[in-house]
Amino acid sequence: MIEEKISNQQYLGWEADLEVIARIDNQISLRKTYLMSPWKPRRDENTSVSRSSFISRPQENYIEKLEKDKRLNKLEYFKKLSLEFTKELKKAENAELKELYEMKFIKAPYMTWKDVSEALGYKHTNGYNRRKALLEIWGKICGEC
Repeated sequence: MIEEKISNQQYLGWEADLEVIARIDNQISLRKTYLMSPWKPRRDENTSVSRSSFISRPQENYIEKLEKDKRLNKLEYFKKLSLEFTKELKKAENAELKELYEMKFIKAPYMTWKDVSEALGYKHTNGYNRRKALLEIWGKICGEC
């Protein structure tokens, strides 16, 4: 069986995904807020011409926007994947990886991998090996590994 080597670009892509899912709830709420009240010039909706295709209730208009918005749908899909990812990290064998994930992406996203490794008491190479294992779990969940 031939096993493909995962490229550094793939690892960087997975790392960017983990940065997004660490703040996924915030991203979803921001997108919904934008859809509810986008910043654009107001148009007069009280025209004398009646249109049968015009939605007169703002709630229906908002729901329609939510259903059609591709970015929001992608964020909600990421939310589903992030729940699977956190479920996988809660397993006993992944306790160190969960600690690594929380430190890097939730508690201190400004820290580099080297700083996170030192803070958790890992050697430099052990920290990067754990990083690879963490990112490979995400890759398997999102179907890219």
